[in-house]
Amino acid sequence: MKVLLIGGTGLVSTPITRFLLERGDDVTLYNRGVHEARILAGAKRILGDRRDYASFEAQMAEAGRFDCVIDMVCYVPEEARSAMRAFRGRIGQLIFCGTVDVYSRPEPPRGRGGGQAERDRGPRRPDTPRGRQGEP
Repeated sequence: MKVLLIGGTGLVSTPITRFLLERGDDVTLYNRGVHEARILAGAKRILGDRRDYASFEAQMAEAGRFDCVIDMVCYVPEEARSAMRAFRGRIGQLIFCGTVDVYSRPEPPRGRGGGQAERDRGPRRPDTPRGRQGEP
């Protein structure tokens, strides 16, 4: 599978990158090159800044088609809109990896349910610097 990770060198995305490479996928990372030591052998890399939307979209058009894009660093609405423009009609699947940093610390679980998912109804109260990036 041809996979693009936007980011790919962080605490969560590095193990994802490792898993995909070990599985035999064709992995490309798009990032700014800040965490050079975390680029895993076998991963291709495209350097750029996704906040330079025109350049990002042009780079993605040049990169071609992907079966899957995993976006690890989308924090503000314009970044999401840019990704939609960049990948419309050219990818099989887009996975957006959100962050708990958008919300305050979760409340403790209610009751002893069977681990069932619950619809998110909590207000957004970002209480970390990363979470506050997307505040209006």
